[in-house]
Amino acid sequence: MNKIIIGAICSIILIIIIIIVVVYYSVGYTIESLYIERQDSNKRIEFENSKIKSPQNGYDYTMCFFIYNNDYTKNFDYWKHVLHKGSNVSNNIKTNNWDTLTSVSNYTQQNPGIWMNPKNTKMRLAFSTQRMYDYSSPKTVLETLEQPGRVSCISYKDKYTCPIDNCKWVDGECIWNNEHANIFGQSGHGKTKLNEPINEIEYVDIDIPFKKMVHIGFVLEHQILNVYYNGKLKKIHKFKGELVPNEDMMYFNYNTTYDGSLLNFNYIPHAIEPTKMYEYSRDLPNVKLIPKNERFNNYIQRFKISEAAKSFFI
Repeated sequence: MNKIIIGAICSIILIIIIIIVVVYYSVGYTIESLYIERQDSNKRIEFENSKIKSPQNGYDYTMCFFIYNNDYTKNFDYWKHVLHKGSNVSNNIKTNNWDTLTSVSNYTQQNPGIWMNPKNTKMRLAFSTQRMYDYSSPKTVLETLEQPGRVSCISYKDKYTCPIDNCKWVDGECIWNNEHANIFGQSGHGKTKLNEPINEIEYVDIDIPFKKMVHIGFVLEHQILNVYYNGKLKKIHKFKGELVPNEDMMYFNYNTTYDGSLLNFNYIPHAIEPTKMYEYSRDLPNVKLIPKNERFNNYIQRFKISEAAKSFFI
């Protein structure tokens, strides 16, 4: 009798486990963050929007990854797709013209979009925005500063701390520059509301070396884009328009793509601190693309003994 009861209980538990597994995969699940250990450019992958948690406040999020550009001549003379979240473009568009690529019938929705330049190793980070105002007498400001230090600056609407080195007010914006970073600000005198909003794709370009593993990250926070290179702040971009979130899929290596790999890819539905970005940049993937001694020393310094041991065999 006891064996029958135990057997019945085990059967019920097994049925419950099967139901949970079926519901988990068929109904769908939302993840706090999206992590991909390795995504090679020759493998296309897609994620439904329902599988990715939306930014906690509707706008702010973080994305970071290691990238290895193996051969920048692949699909030379065409914009090369790395990833984007947004428009589903079924036809394979091959063009070296950015305006054509982002025209009405193509990649109009990108938040974000990541592309490799047709002519060089620059990476483009693209974001769909909607501008409601036109600014008069804009001018580009680039200040070279000499005084080091950490200074708090107030931006156009929020308190903002320049996280590294130098900081200076230029027409109401935080402008700073050192050998590792440039920030370009727009200054003007007054703004005019437009009759109709203008949909644009704003972008920031960043150099990606050839055949070298680097860590790229960006944080969207209060309409400000902070771009990091190997854990250090590289550029800051203030959007002219409001960011346009979308509920479309996230695509990797869609149609015409590059030749390389993303490793330790992270999407996080909120803004992270600079110290956390630095930690991600130090977490080297244990792959042959990085010299063995560099990996070993990195793991030993961070007390990752098992990873250090594995590095001898990879």
